[in-house]
Amino acid sequence: MRCKWRTPHSVLITIFLLMTTAAHAQSGRSASRSQPPPPDGPKYTLSGRVVNSETGDPIPNALVQVTGARVGATFTDREGRFEIPNVFGPKVMFSARKPGFFDERETRGGDGQSRTTLDLEITKSPLLIKLVPEGIIFGRVLVENNEPFEGVSVRAMHYVVRRGRKVWEAAAHGTTDDQGDFRIAGLKPGSYFLATGARFGQSAFTPPDPNEKRQAYVSTFYPGVADLASAAPIALRAGGSFQLEMSLKLTPVFLVTGTIKGIAPGQQVNLKISNSTSDESSPFPIQRAGNRSEFRALVPAGLSTLFVTTQGDPDHVMYAEKLLDVKGDTPNVYVELSPLLPIPVNVRVENTKPPVTQFTRQFGRPGENVSLTLHPVDVTKHSIGAGRDGNRLTMAINAPPGSYVVDVSQMSESYYVQAIVRGAVDLTREEMTVVAGDASPVEITVRDNAAVVLGRVQDGDSGAAATIILVPDRSPLLFRVGNSSPEGIFQLYGMAPGDYRVYAFDYADDLEYSNPQVLAEFADRSTHVTLDADKTTRVTLNVIRRLN
Repeated sequence: MRCKWRTPHSVLITIFLLMTTAAHAQSGRSASRSQPPPPDGPKYTLSGRVVNSETGDPIPNALVQVTGARVGATFTDREGRFEIPNVFGPKVMFSARKPGFFDERETRGGDGQSRTTLDLEITKSPLLIKLVPEGIIFGRVLVENNEPFEGVSVRAMHYVVRRGRKVWEAAAHGTTDDQGDFRIAGLKPGSYFLATGARFGQSAFTPPDPNEKRQAYVSTFYPGVADLASAAPIALRAGGSFQLEMSLKLTPVFLVTGTIKGIAPGQQVNLKISNSTSDESSPFPIQRAGNRSEFRALVPAGLSTLFVTTQGDPDHVMYAEKLLDVKGDTPNVYVELSPLLPIPVNVRVENTKPPVTQFTRQFGRPGENVSLTLHPVDVTKHSIGAGRDGNRLTMAINAPPGSYVVDVSQMSESYYVQAIVRGAVDLTREEMTVVAGDASPVEITVRDNAAVVLGRVQDGDSGAAATIILVPDRSPLLFRVGNSSPEGIFQLYGMAPGDYRVYAFDYADDLEYSNPQVLAEFADRSTHVTLDADKTTRVTLNVIRRLN
């Protein structure tokens, strides 16, 4: 099978091969390098084996690294064994890497890190390190008469959790070769959706015969459907592979022509017509002439949506969205642009005491450290951040129509976000709805009598590293996230006074903790805490174990 592909490990493979060449003669022994003077204290020897998590087979030439007071690195030998002497501890960061494998933490979704904290007073060698083999999706894309479809993109996409929020993103992609074969490697265990690209041809808008029906290969989801809702997920286990064959058929496409009203002289526009979430760019070809208002597009039958946005001045964005029900050639589509005015964001600071001069010099005025992000309820769309103007206590944000969760953060330790409102809507409890032309401001209030929470996470009689999530009873969308040290200690400043539910998860990278329904499943293992203004509250939490 002749294939063309790219994997997420391509850069890592290059680095790994260079390192292997330089260190080949000392495989299984520590690589020497210039080190700073060693600290006082005991030294340890870290040893063990690196194996395949699925088969138990040893993994040779895996790169093992330790980071602490000094850095140590080595490659495993043919039996997967390694040894790193003279490690200054007891607290170190440890990782094992090999192209084609993942650290177990990386496979759990979200923002999993491949480094693990070790306490060498507790952790005894030899270690058994399990790396998870990558998954692969491969197969063939054919067209009529079982002819191979060469040069078409094939994308593997999935839902993942990023910082507590579910998002839709591409995992990896490949391209079919002259036999129609493709291979997508570097996939973690999970569920994926596969989609092919589209092919309309060079002369899509000018068929040689006016009576000839226009046909094209449109973007298609496995096992051969037109939209994500009808697609079949591909479940991929660790080290597993999935082989498939997709047979694409020519689909009738129709010419949609129309006019856009409201384009200013010299202003450019972006047009997108889409009927699926397979791609962020328009899967259907659109033809227009510079800043002219006429457009032509080729669209298959069914419901599609036309999006139009102007380019240029960010303070005068124009926008239009029109639903198309295509049943044949569709002329005279009329689209009128409306102003998408920047939504003003005003920050008001309430001081209950004189500001600390040194703090103000270091961090600036409290309102200057406030930032705002809009997270679309539609997880297939990107989040939008606010821009700031000169006086720093006002901002503006351009957002297309839709529903959003408003996320406000601030860096001042003595201040906290007290309120976020837009009109009569409390945005700490409800979503914000944006419609074209509605420039109602978002009002953010911060106060200076913040609370502090100081705590310890325990697992039995010892401390535990954990992700701390605090959810205020009155404002569930204003949750805060922090982390405890390996000893279980954490401290969070800039907390709003009030009642909270506090969760301490041993692992939360794949947890959609921005969703109250998800956290509700762990409510019986949370802790209730009341934080008072200008005071430090101490709390002891029991770790909520999600890992085996």
